[in-house]
Amino acid sequence: RKVLRRLQVTPVTSAQILGAQVIGGALTVVLQVLVLILVGTALFGARNHGSWAVAALPMLLGTAAFVGVGFLLTSAARTSESARGLAAMVAFPMMFLSGIFFPVTALPDALQVVIKILPLTWLSDALHQVMNDNADLGAIAGDCVVLAAWAVVTLALAVWRFRWD
Repeated sequence: RKVLRRLQVTPVTSAQILGAQVIGGALTVVLQVLVLILVGTALFGARNHGSWAVAALPMLLGTAAFVGVGFLLTSAARTSESARGLAAMVAFPMMFLSGIFFPVTALPDALQVVIKILPLTWLSDALHQVMNDNADLGAIAGDCVVLAAWAVVTLALAVWRFRWD
């Protein structure tokens, strides 16, 4: 659609474009989380035992990390269809290996090293601690550091790999 070519003639940098995408992605995530909270509370009687203010930090860092991962995947893809395929190839295994659906300890020891690298493992752990165990920021500091590292590295690589065409 040549959208980037049109943006290229404006005084917008690649970092500004990617920054706007991160902010847009974060706003989308906030809206999705609010809908999930409302549905879970109203329809299923879900309750949490932690602070939403504390949970906001890992949610923000996780959003930035996953937007960065998405940008890296799209920088490797030639078409939007192939980008969707790459995203699915990364997202689905990450979901099943991160401890969201079943305990990580149930997986073979060989996978434990890979599992400890995945950003969704750290996000899931932080949110579980905050919302189920009422943990404070000190308890999830390590999770937040790893998520921040993922965000910084993936977004920096995405800015570096950004191409106008």
